[in-house]
Amino acid sequence: MKKIIFSFSFLIFLCCNLFAQDAQSYFELGTKEMEARNFSKAVEYFTKALSYKEDGAIYYNRGVCYGQLGDYPMASEDFSKTIELNPDFSDAYNGRGLACYSYHDYQSAIRDFTKAIELNPKDATAYYNRGKVNIASEEYDNAIKDFSKAIEIIPKYLYAFYDRGFAYYLKDDCLNAKRDWSIAISGNPDFEKELKPYIEKCK
Repeated sequence: MKKIIFSFSFLIFLCCNLFAQDAQSYFELGTKEMEARNFSKAVEYFTKALSYKEDGAIYYNRGVCYGQLGDYPMASEDFSKTIELNPDFSDAYNGRGLACYSYHDYQSAIRDFTKAIELNPKDATAYYNRGKVNIASEEYDNAIKDFSKAIEIIPKYLYAFYDRGFAYYLKDDCLNAKRDWSIAISGNPDFEKELKPYIEKCK
């Protein structure tokens, strides 16, 4: 009887290892396609990987791919699954927040970005993303605070200067808007064409 139990246990262990290897192989294939920006193909591989093993990293990567493909509800589902499996993974809250922002669920987006900041207070991207939502919600003072915090963490965060300039502009504060846009343009001259109409309105 002991020998039968041992053999059965060994079979389960061997199968589990094979399943884990298959999941890892598909995960690696998906990651390569993701890095090559072949997002649809990457989704196929990550989905196959998940058929062998539920893993937060696989759900997260597939969520990123869905986001890149513009399928924000599916991205949100995958980031939620990532959070269920890895509750302290701040990037998953950032990802889900972006998905919520993309389909205009600003309240949920704010909640997720705030949680990402709680988990990683040095996450400049989370502050920046929350600032974007605050602009969309017409909470311009809060947006300025968030962009300022992002700049405090990453002093050359050009997109934060760019968007903080818009927050000031929408508050009719042209002096500070032009100051921020000037910094953004000095770091990335491509911004000048986009910002020129707004700078002219500030004259």
